Amino acid sequence: MTSIRRFLVIVLLATITLFNFIAAIQGYRTGMRETGQMLDAQLANVARVISQTDHRHIDSMTLPAIGDLAVQIFSEKQRLLYHTSNTPPEPVSDLTEGFAYSNFAGYHWRIHRFFSHDTRQWIVVAERMDNRYQVAESIVLKTLFPIIAGLPIIGLLIWLIVGSGLRPLRELAHQLGVKKSSDLTPLTDDNTPIELSQLQASINKLLSRLEHSFNREKRFSGDAAHELRTPLSVLKTQIYNLQKQLPPDDPGIRQVNASIDRMTHLIEQMLVLYRTTPEQFLACFDEVDIHTLAQNVIGKLYDNIDRKQQTIELQGEHCRLVGDAFALEAMLKNLIDNASKYTPEKGRILVSIREEADTISISVEDSGPGIDSELHERVFDRFYRANGDMHASTAIGCGLGLSIVHHIVDLHQGMITLGPSQFQSGLAVHITLPKQGAGLND
Repeated sequence: MTSIRRFLVIVLLATITLFNFIAAIQGYRTGMRETGQMLDAQLANVARVISQTDHRHIDSMTLPAIGDLAVQIFSEKQRLLYHTSNTPPEPVSDLTEGFAYSNFAGYHWRIHRFFSHDTRQWIVVAERMDNRYQVAESIVLKTLFPIIAGLPIIGLLIWLIVGSGLRPLRELAHQLGVKKSSDLTPLTDDNTPIELSQLQASINKLLSRLEHSFNREKRFSGDAAHELRTPLSVLKTQIYNLQKQLPPDDPGIRQVNASIDRMTHLIEQMLVLYRTTPEQFLACFDEVDIHTLAQNVIGKLYDNIDRKQQTIELQGEHCRLVGDAFALEAMLKNLIDNASKYTPEKGRILVSIREEADTISISVEDSGPGIDSELHERVFDRFYRANGDMHASTAIGCGLGLSIVHHIVDLHQGMITLGPSQFQSGLAVHITLPKQGAGLND
């Protein structure tokens, strides 16, 4: 993910560095040129000072070098009068007034030639170019060093300034990040910059629309599900009274009863699904003993299990996790109820609970027909039933059970997989939940 702060710092620092580099090159060229002119003027002054002494009475005298300078003095007729030990006895350049370059004694030299009209002699003064470059570069680099050395400081200042400028954006992101999914209250910040005020206003409008939409959905789903219970209860009573007036085992009555039971089951599942949606699921997470919860669910469903002469076994030990008790109970109820529904009479159901380092594993296995592996992902879709509504087991269902289970596992940031059971046939549902579930409290 690209960082705005890093992007701005890199772009600004690169731009400043580029301009400083261009300025440094220009400054280096200018500095070298001006330093060369200054050294030329110095060389010319040395020649004028030497010209004030008359050397015409000297006959080819050789003296030690004067520092880094090389000096030759000739008479007006170009006879050598004087020269330092680092120059040859012949002229190092044509005796013409002005500056020139020459090579001798293994070096490249800058030469100034000067004719003194007072003493009628030629003064040739030379300075090694490598020494001139060292002096010039030393002067220029001392000038450029503060610019180059200041780049890290400039980079740090840009980092801090950009970070300070982006602080309102980070604070806005933090406000959104710490909001619970059930918290749709508007964002409030009196110090919001002008650039972010429109964004904040748009977010607040979106939150307001979501709140109104969820409230409408809550009222519709809640009212519809509850209101449907009453006519179904009345209808169930009327069918019971009508059944007394009809022959026993009348097929029409059986079909009506089965339809009413299916409708009742659908409404109950819709209520559970509604109560576990992120928008309405006001999770009161607390420590829950999952083994005790499984025992309670088995106790509530035991009559149906015993009616089919099925054997159910609960393995594992008491272990606790942080979660919502209602949602976890609904998850176990759907899993065990499904296992009982689709397991034939005298079949077996195994519920296993294992505690690991940071997670708790829950498995519900049965000896029923199972589900084909290619349908394992499909069965988590809402209102989908393997083999269609007319299921071979004749069990009442609406295709919401595993969808609700998957949804509750997601709310607790867990994982669910399907596979074959350890029996000769059947389905195994494996669930892994973190002990310290975060869920909607994040």
